[in-house]
Order: sequence, then structure tokens, then C-alpha cells
Amino acid sequence: MQELRKLELRDKNQLEQLIEKISINLENEFFWLPITDESREHFFDDKWTYFLGMFEKEKLIAAVGLFLNKNEYEESAKKLQLQDKNIAEIGRAMVLPEYRNNGYMKQITKELVKYAEGHGIKYLVATAHPQNIPSQKALEALGMIRKGSCIKQGKYERDIFFLKNDEA
Repeated sequence: MQELRKLELRDKNQLEQLIEKISINLENEFFWLPITDESREHFFDDKWTYFLGMFEKEKLIAAVGLFLNKNEYEESAKKLQLQDKNIAEIGRAMVLPEYRNNGYMKQITKELVKYAEGHGIKYLVATAHPQNIPSQKALEALGMIRKGSCIKQGKYERDIFFLKNDEA
């Protein structure tokens, strides 16, 4: 049986292992943005990142973050003219290869949208590489709409997806 819950500091090693497995099993190396040291330092800082994880028998099999800081969503916000708005970015979506196609990503991201609504976040953005069709489909299934593109970290092309939270 699976358990969906907020990642805590005790999950740090499992999150690092999940990140490592995902990064070495990529179909295209440009699908994954490198994680900056600053971002990594704040994975368990509730004012910066809210990570949800799916566990099976205490094993982390999937995780997605809701990034509440400008460091993560700044390029997208500028492109969509949402600077200084109440915004967050859904990102770092990862599922172990052997657990894919079971709806875990959809379940986690829906919970993140609910969390955002409950915390007054009005705008949600997410980005995906233009050729990463599974990620794009997952974002569209949330009701997100492709609104443009940007370059992240100076060289990573991304399509930008947007969702306005009318409940917030």
C-alpha cells in the first residue's frame, strides 16, 4: 500500500537517492534541470519548498515539489508578467522507472494544487522540456495551459505551463 505525505528531513537520503536514479535514467539529459546548491539546501525549508512524496513500505518511489521562492520560478514569472504576484512553481517531478504509469504523479500534483489553494497561492507555473511529452501531458491533466517558453539557468529550453487558482 502506498502512502502520500510531506517529505521531512528524515527523508533526505531517500530524496537524494531518488534524484540520483532519475538523473542517470533520463531519456534526454536536457529534460532535467541541474539542482543548484542553494535549492538543495532549502528542500526541507517550508518557506522555500513543499515536497510531497509517495512511499511504498517506507521506500520513496515518487516526489514532486511546490517551490515557493523566486529562485525557482523567476524566469517563468517574468515571461508571463507575473512578477510580484502570489505564485509558486510545481517542479522536480520524479517517479522511479519501475513505478511509472501508475498515476502517482497525477495524485501528488493534485495534492500540491490543493495545498497551494489552501495557502492562498493564486498562480501556479510549471515548466517542461518541449520534447518531454509525458511531463507536458501530466501538467495538462492538472488543467495547466501552455503559455509560452523560456530558457532556464541560461541554457535549458522549457515550455511554461500556467494555472490560475480561482479558489485562492
